Amino acid sequence: YTYSIIKFKFKTMNKIEVKYLQHKYWKVPLLTIFIDWEPLDNLLNKLSPGYDLSELISTLIKDWLTHENEFQVVWDRIYPKEKWSSIVPILMCPDDLDFSCNLIVVSIQIKDQIVIWEKIGEDITKGREMNPNLVGQEVKWFDMINKFQFDLKEYLDCINTFRFEDRNQ
Repeated sequence: YTYSIIKFKFKTMNKIEVKYLQHKYWKVPLLTIFIDWEPLDNLLNKLSPGYDLSELISTLIKDWLTHENEFQVVWDRIYPKEKWSSIVPILMCPDDLDFSCNLIVVSIQIKDQIVIWEKIGEDITKGREMNPNLVGQEVKWFDMINKFQFDLKEYLDCINTFRFEDRNQ
């Protein structure tokens, strides 16, 4: 008898979804990104010793960014395009609701219907609060965080949940 061993390479895909979650500093639950069933801020907080990333909120929450030009930067960069990569503001400090405080960014690219979050870090770009287009020029990347990979459809469902949120329902 001859046996052949076939090796399969499985890409580990992460699960991304959006759910309402009650945050410590808000009276109402907020839309929150979950990766592998854990809120993104909590997950990053666990994986980044020395940083306090808990209770940061999504930059994607509709109409919450104080400045329209910051909102525009987020939404111009978050949607994948063919042969696309971008550095996207993803979490912000809940105190100011703008880019002036803690701002967490993610380096994103798309390959073969897979959205890849290559790396995540804290944006330390000077002048970003005056010119949001500068976001991503200087980033302190978190070394302890591996990349995340998402199915394109699941990723788009997540993003569109924020985009089409109706707070009056």
